[in-house]
Amino acid sequence: MKKLLFALSILVVTSCMNQNSKNSSSQNARSHYLDTLISGKRLIIKDTTQYSSFFVHELKEMSCYESLKLIDDSLIVCSIANTRPDSIVLKPFTSRNVFPTNLELSKEIRFSTKLQEKNFNLILKRTNFTNIGYQLKQNGKTIKSGTAILQASFFFGAENMPDENGEQIFLNQYIDKKGFHSYILVDITKAERAAVTYCPDGKTEKYETLPIFIRE
Repeated sequence: MKKLLFALSILVVTSCMNQNSKNSSSQNARSHYLDTLISGKRLIIKDTTQYSSFFVHELKEMSCYESLKLIDDSLIVCSIANTRPDSIVLKPFTSRNVFPTNLELSKEIRFSTKLQEKNFNLILKRTNFTNIGYQLKQNGKTIKSGTAILQASFFFGAENMPDENGEQIFLNQYIDKKGFHSYILVDITKAERAAVTYCPDGKTEKYETLPIFIRE
């Protein structure tokens, strides 16, 4: 009888622990959920920890939408557009835009390039859907580091520039706005190319674009 009571008590305790764990997870998920109106426009974010607050702020400043939804790897934009050139009737138009995930999450990706006698390395690490940590090294010494954030206007179209062979490639742009801005660009396909524009000397305030980086 004692053994039976002991077994039942274990089951009750285990059940309570599992229930508390589920409740805690549910409360945590709700605390990161956002559903709000901004100037009469609706903004929904499933999990605010997955996107930079700077990115969200830039989205709020845009005027080209009626509602925005950030759900996992998707930005869903609902706009009011004239869908027929022969009509002035405006109708809702919804587009789904996928965040770039060609840089593996939480993994350091190394790129390298050369300029004259200098060797440069670029180390990128994506931490959520909008942020990448970066380190720029010259001859093994870190000369610039920080967090660069995806431009909120990424869904309007990618940046383009010639690669090391002079052929056009398309890249997503991330910006570190602390101090003198640094611009990190990553090609939109397999993330095999990257580019960096930064200010190497704050006194002159001149920016330099390094040669295309190749993924190691």
